Amino acid sequence: MKRVLFDRSIFHGDKFYKLRKSNLSTLVKNGRIKVYYTPGFLEETLLFSIRNLELFKEQWKFIISLNSSKWFKTPENIVTAELGNNMIGRKYYMWKEKKVKGMIKIADSYFAKQIPQKQYNKTIEDIKRYYVLKKEFRAKRLEVREAVKRADYDFNKYVEDNAEWLIEKGIMPNHSNSSEYLLQWRNNRKSCRFTEQFIKSWFSTVYLPVVNHQLSVDKNDKIDAEQLAYLIWSDIMVSDDTRFMREAFNLLYGNSKKVFYTLPEFLEEIK
Repeated sequence: MKRVLFDRSIFHGDKFYKLRKSNLSTLVKNGRIKVYYTPGFLEETLLFSIRNLELFKEQWKFIISLNSSKWFKTPENIVTAELGNNMIGRKYYMWKEKKVKGMIKIADSYFAKQIPQKQYNKTIEDIKRYYVLKKEFRAKRLEVREAVKRADYDFNKYVEDNAEWLIEKGIMPNHSNSSEYLLQWRNNRKSCRFTEQFIKSWFSTVYLPVVNHQLSVDKNDKIDAEQLAYLIWSDIMVSDDTRFMREAFNLLYGNSKKVFYTLPEFLEEIK
């Protein structure tokens, strides 16, 4: 049995229909493949409904047919559990099935009735704000690339030197009751598996543009990197982002048994 993560890029255009026509559903039904959904994948899928509601409904039906329960919690939820030393349950990093089914029911009801104008306007404003933040982060990464001397830096050392800074300045201010986060990191780091990979994923967004000036820098790189953090609990990432996401995958998992497939490669593998 292989555990698979999807990136939203494999649903663009006619790629969705190629995936749906494959024998993926049969393999899932037979238990040979398990599909898990990251918050980033679900978020981008739901946002797609604003641009094309009818196609979204078609894709959503297929997506739910593959997996109606195995949804990862948000990075914030998991980091809070690990650094807060509150990892209750063997799968503390996943939403309980009852919670997932409730969210699916709400989504189905919500989109079946179309989107109310008031909610639509609020959603658009939220998207605009998030878009601005992503653009600002992209601009800062480009500034770092220009300011830092190009060299073959040691990524692991870079992470070690700056991990506590990110926890203190980038994570703790956004979490309540976070005063013991650094202590938990120092004393029980082995139990903070996702947090460690999340930190590495975040730093990959700054590191890669510095060491490779030919690498395209996109506003969506951060959410792509966050999705890769969930591979600690999975085997395969399927994505047609062969620029940043593949580079980040190679950096984070190059010496592991994890696999990165484009959609054509994945379809060939599951024939």
